[in-house]
Amino acid sequence: MHSYYLGIDTSNYTTSIGIVDENDNVVSDKRKLLNVKKGNRGLRQSEAFFQHIENISDLYKQAVKNIDTDKIKCVCVSIRPRNVEGSYMPVFNVGYNFGKFIANALNCDFYETTHQENHIAASLLNN
Repeated sequence: MHSYYLGIDTSNYTTSIGIVDENDNVVSDKRKLLNVKKGNRGLRQSEAFFQHIENISDLYKQAVKNIDTDKIKCVCVSIRPRNVEGSYMPVFNVGYNFGKFIANALNCDFYETTHQENHIAASLLNN
């Protein structure tokens, strides 16, 4: 019997949803880059926020397509860029609220982390 752990990150560049099993095997890795208009150097937070809203439910549907969602034991979400006081970007509120909703709907645990900590954990996953 598999247990699954769902992660969500809504940075200023990509909407990401990943699922790993109890053995740290990546079961699903769904991402969508945010669109930056040609000639622009990036996105305003409001533009990125809106794109995450547009992306997140479809990515979730793709991510859980082949698993039993009743076996998701927790949802972990990036809530800010770094684990320091004052670190904040509105884009992370999309992932936070969607993740909280999913955890409540599945009656599973909810954990908060940072975007930077996710990068560190991802680099350690297979090492």
